[in-house]
Amino acid sequence: LAVTSVIPASGFAGCANYQADYSVDGNTIQVSNLTGGAAGTTSADCTGAGPILDQDARYRKALQSAATYELSGPHLTFYTEDGSIAVTYLAISAVE
Repeated sequence: LAVTSVIPASGFAGCANYQADYSVDGNTIQVSNLTGGAAGTTSADCTGAGPILDQDARYRKALQSAATYELSGPHLTFYTEDGSIAVTYLAISAVE
């Protein structure tokens, strides 16, 4: 993972968009200032969507628990302090 400029991470957490700052040093990563999501200001209308709200909250919590990362082929995996998998991403090709 090469960080060449400071660009906030952003994405969709299941219910709403989120944005977060991050810092990388070697294979360590720290996610901070997570905003948005179901509890934030950029949320979509997820009223009454209990399972989706739960998914959104679990994902944001997992993202914030990241302590280290590993990039292996198309997989980017974030691990917690105790070495458990927090989040795994799979790179896909854009559809044209």
